[in-house]
Amino acid sequence: MVLRSPHLDKAAVLGIYLASLLAPTWCWGNVGHRTVAYLATKYLDEAELALMQVMTDYDDLSDAAVWADEVAHLPAYDYARSWHYINVQDVPPVNCGINLTRDHQAQSGDIITAFVNHTAIVRSSSTCVEEKGEAMRFLLHWIGDVHQPLHAEGLARGGVDLPVVFAGMPTNLHFVWDVAMIDKYRGEGDEKEISRTWADEIHARDRDPRLITNRECDQISSPMHCILAWAKQSNKAVCEIVLKENVTDHDLSLDYYEENISFLEIMVTLAGRRLGAWMKAIAADAVVRSSVHYDAWPLDQTPMG
Repeated sequence: MVLRSPHLDKAAVLGIYLASLLAPTWCWGNVGHRTVAYLATKYLDEAELALMQVMTDYDDLSDAAVWADEVAHLPAYDYARSWHYINVQDVPPVNCGINLTRDHQAQSGDIITAFVNHTAIVRSSSTCVEEKGEAMRFLLHWIGDVHQPLHAEGLARGGVDLPVVFAGMPTNLHFVWDVAMIDKYRGEGDEKEISRTWADEIHARDRDPRLITNRECDQISSPMHCILAWAKQSNKAVCEIVLKENVTDHDLSLDYYEENISFLEIMVTLAGRRLGAWMKAIAADAVVRSSVHYDAWPLDQTPMG
């Protein structure tokens, strides 16, 4: 596969750098999250997609996937700030590994416990429609987040405090993995169009999409098993890929980018497949619990968003 590397001029790089200072630093950028959502929808049938649109209250599930970042700055959602990551207290690149007894953020929570709790909220018969919708939007977002390796790392606040350079401009390692490498790979423009195109390309390479989603963890009755496995995979990559060599103050837009962009795309691919499998499982569970078929939902309702 030939990876495209569009040229970034100084103005574009400056814009990236300024965005890294102003934007939240705990998530994939919008293109990453939207691509994961668009890819995931390709594994849903028409009825499953319609149900997810009703549950999230968004017609475009990529809008639902970025919702958690859009509300993150609001005081009403201060309680959820730490739910985008887990600060693993290991020593990369010498040693990586998640120890929940050591790494769990008991007071504020983390992406592991939040994912488990919100899967339960979506499945519960005692939660209202609004609670289920908010929980489902969080889940769409967190499955993307947990596949960004630095969301499963505590060193330098997941790389936020690790200074690097990208295309000659100072930034931080976390932002490089969230946004800068994706922007260099996919180019700039309308983020939805860029994300749709990327998802189309990834999906076109799937030999048997149904078989692929059937392989992914979808045990919504025991979500800890799945989210922990995904987080461990990301954390392992911190030692083996992200921080295998010293990156401090290095320009990561050159050899580092070329060596790692394929892996970044693999993680986006896995996130899309796993989100698709998770949504399919939740849709099937909703049907069993309500004893109705998908087409019993009010599909003539136009989800907001």
